[in-house]
Amino acid sequence: MISEDEIDIPYPPFPVDILPAVLKETVSNICEKTNIPGAIIAYQCLGILSGVVGNSIQSKLGSLPIYPNLFIIGVEYSGIGKTKSASILCRGLRQALSPWIDESNAKRIKAEMEWEELNKLYKKQFRENEQKSDSQEPGHDLQQLANRITILQRQKNIRGDIIISDITPEKMASAMEGMPDHALLSFSSDARQQIESLLNGYGNNKSSTEGTYLQFFSHESFSQERKTTQSVSINEPCLALQWNIQMDKFDKLTSNEVMRESGFVGRTLFASSGVRKTEWQSFLSENSINVEGWDKLMFDLIQLRRNLVGNLQEPSRIQIIVQDPRGFDQVLSDFHVNLPSFHLDKEHENRQIEILLRLSLVLAIADQCQLLRDSPERICLQENHLRQGIIILDWFNQCRLRLMSSGRFNSLWNILLKIFIAMKKERNSDHDKSYTCTSGRLTRHRTVGSLDELKEVAETFPQWITLTETERQDSLKVTWIGGNPR
Repeated sequence: MISEDEIDIPYPPFPVDILPAVLKETVSNICEKTNIPGAIIAYQCLGILSGVVGNSIQSKLGSLPIYPNLFIIGVEYSGIGKTKSASILCRGLRQALSPWIDESNAKRIKAEMEWEELNKLYKKQFRENEQKSDSQEPGHDLQQLANRITILQRQKNIRGDIIISDITPEKMASAMEGMPDHALLSFSSDARQQIESLLNGYGNNKSSTEGTYLQFFSHESFSQERKTTQSVSINEPCLALQWNIQMDKFDKLTSNEVMRESGFVGRTLFASSGVRKTEWQSFLSENSINVEGWDKLMFDLIQLRRNLVGNLQEPSRIQIIVQDPRGFDQVLSDFHVNLPSFHLDKEHENRQIEILLRLSLVLAIADQCQLLRDSPERICLQENHLRQGIIILDWFNQCRLRLMSSGRFNSLWNILLKIFIAMKKERNSDHDKSYTCTSGRLTRHRTVGSLDELKEVAETFPQWITLTETERQDSLKVTWIGGNPR
């Protein structure tokens, strides 16, 4: 049973002390100078970092691939600093990306000019060949020309910016195609549009965006037909999410049974500082806040990605080893035995191991960031990273259960209001505060979804309604006792 008092239970503090040194220092410095809750800074660090790593570093445990990209959604009230924190964390990333974006723009302009010339040449030679021969197949020279045009078509879309705010599958696919290593970070400190697109679809056909997110999370090959331009085909796409939303959007996302059982919600780590109102936040310039270690981490990772891409059509990846696989496997086994139950949230429960391994890989990269510049292949996944990951994952899980308790309470309250409106029609007079109906009447008219849901409402709000048994096992007498709840 959920009580009103539970709504005020404080959220667990983020375990900042166990973070790798560069992340711990970043969180502490920003928090000290701005009074932004440390939990917000911490989970934004993890989400952004997982997206900046992208496809560059991966690992394996036996035959199981370990990717770094995470889906993290923070649920916060407005005005507590999430936008300012994100701005500070993205400052160094934007600076690191700037040369790559400039280089990509130059390559794109060059590719567009060459594509235009070769396309005209192809059409001209094709017409000439048609007049000379009855064969519909292009000749050897024409085939080489066509292959070069196809390569240039891809290069015309090159962008060099890993951050994306577009939310439709077409826009995401186009941006993914434009990144040479096919890895993006979807970042937003106000992701209400993204959530609406997930819930209600987009465009005239209200097409869902969920399937595309799931494919990009799992690195599944992606293809999409397009009417006006060449079709998109991407091997091993990689998408990380760092979104922030408010409680109403979280409720919509998780209270719907279909969405609760969906792959997107199951893959997502939800987080919250639980802070409703912050202390005074300094208006000091963001440049005065020391985040040199974080900025260097962003720079080194972007440089690594640029180096791995080079001039190759398909970028290479760095596969790092798991140090002491047996010890690692034992820690995982112990974790699995003590895995918490998420009851209705089974999809998330089934993905705990996968998410833990991804989180541990991100922590390993941050912990050994000094190797990124010269020896990234020496980074390894260690048992202590897994143990740190377990503690941080437990924090995310506590936030999830706490958030869903709040969301369920609000959902049950809305059902209570519907019951009040329905039962109000059954009263003998406006002065009659106590009135009754059968549970069947409420379920038949879909005021409540089921008898079990009605029982949950009554257990949660005993001051408003009571249930008593009747001669029929599948029917209860519902009595309203609480006056007007509105």
